[in-house]
Amino acid sequence: MRKVVPERPKICLVLGGGGARGAAHVGVLKVLEEYRVPIDCIVGTGMGALVGAAYAAGMSTVEMDKIMGGISTELLFKERYSAQN
Repeated sequence: MRKVVPERPKICLVLGGGGARGAAHVGVLKVLEEYRVPIDCIVGTGMGALVGAAYAAGMSTVEMDKIMGGISTELLFKERYSAQN
């Protein structure tokens, strides 16, 4: 008689929005990789959507860390106001 192995539960990762959470999302992905937790689905909003899409497309957490390290508020917010009316 063959032993029936139950199918493992599907794991979906939900990542929230907010620019500051981007680095936290990458950290979570690193821990999940370390523990070899398979991810079947990723959804997110805002920064979570960007991080999730990059990961789903094959970008490594090392690559994401490198990009996150090069982002500053000055780079993100280059608002210039004209003195002219």
